Amino acid sequence: MLNKAVLQQLMQYKIDGAEGFLSHYEGERKTRQKGQSQEFSDFRPYNPGDDIRLIDWNAYARTDQYYVKLYEEEREARITIVLDHSASMGMLEKKRELSEDLVLIISYVALAAGDSVRIITRGKESLFTETEFIKGLSQYYRVQQTLDKIEWVSKMNFETLTKEISFKKGITVWISDLLFENFEGVHQHFRMMKQHVLALQVLSDETLDPEYEGMLELEDVESGALVEVHCTKRMMASYHEALKSHQDRIQHLLTGAGHRHVVLNVDSDEEKHVLQKLLVHNILR
Repeated sequence: MLNKAVLQQLMQYKIDGAEGFLSHYEGERKTRQKGQSQEFSDFRPYNPGDDIRLIDWNAYARTDQYYVKLYEEEREARITIVLDHSASMGMLEKKRELSEDLVLIISYVALAAGDSVRIITRGKESLFTETEFIKGLSQYYRVQQTLDKIEWVSKMNFETLTKEISFKKGITVWISDLLFENFEGVHQHFRMMKQHVLALQVLSDETLDPEYEGMLELEDVESGALVEVHCTKRMMASYHEALKSHQDRIQHLLTGAGHRHVVLNVDSDEEKHVLQKLLVHNILR
């Protein structure tokens, strides 16, 4: 749960690149097509450059803050948040909390900017499920309701994602540790669906720099498989080499296609550092 100070800070940001994915569905962006409906929809805080004729002076008298009126039939960007809530993401409380905070941050920024948001998670029988697109800060509470219902499951098969969920041109924010096979295939599906991908990779020190030594019995939290290993310095060196190769491949695929990729460490990135990283890596602006 984000506190009021953080929410107030988020009002100044937007999802980077959203203007390039505006649709002509009913929305709440300030850029309108001539002749479209002027039916009142919602409010949002005034931003420099907004038409001052849209300022609601009654709201200003009540709050001492400038708000502009939003109307239906405006243009919007569609933001899809894909949340990986597999066991590898849910095994650490800090990992779960950061993932959920990222959903809240992205949702709040998008809704405040007049974009529409939906969240994709995994439902029953390994099928993916999606919320309807929501618009306006008045609907922000529904994001928290969705998170409250999530169960951290054994495994998510991202390869079936685009077969089960329809995508239209827009932005997909992918929140995951990205520790699965065939990343290339999933990424290719997103490209075919004309998605601009913002990949927020959530990892921990245990993954980035594990300190294992001697005989250990390790469990795959997603499959439940147990394996005994003898951890030596050579083995750990091989692990770090394989991890670097995996990370380099993800970075190359995403940035090479003009997408974004940022790694967030639950053990070192505090809330203020998370926001700074999202800005530095052009997720927010």
